[in-house]
Amino acid sequence: GDEGLKLWEAVKGFCSVFSRVKRRRLIRKHFLAFDTLNTGKITRFQFVDTIKEVAAEFFLDFDYKIREVIGPVILSLEL
Repeated sequence: GDEGLKLWEAVKGFCSVFSRVKRRRLIRKHFLAFDTLNTGKITRFQFVDTIKEVAAEFFLDFDYKIREVIGPVILSLEL
């Protein structure tokens, strides 16, 4: 119920941070660099590294609500 709604809203907010074309392209570029075998999959650590690099390059800051809900799931986003 309530936790599912919080997670849904946090994921929507997280995705909206990366909704601009340049940000999406950079994320895709990093993901493809990690996926050398073209499996379409990356590890959780590679995902977190990509998010940190893109966030640092574009000076992104995540809303407290997003960090509170998604942060523990994606290790810790030390941004």
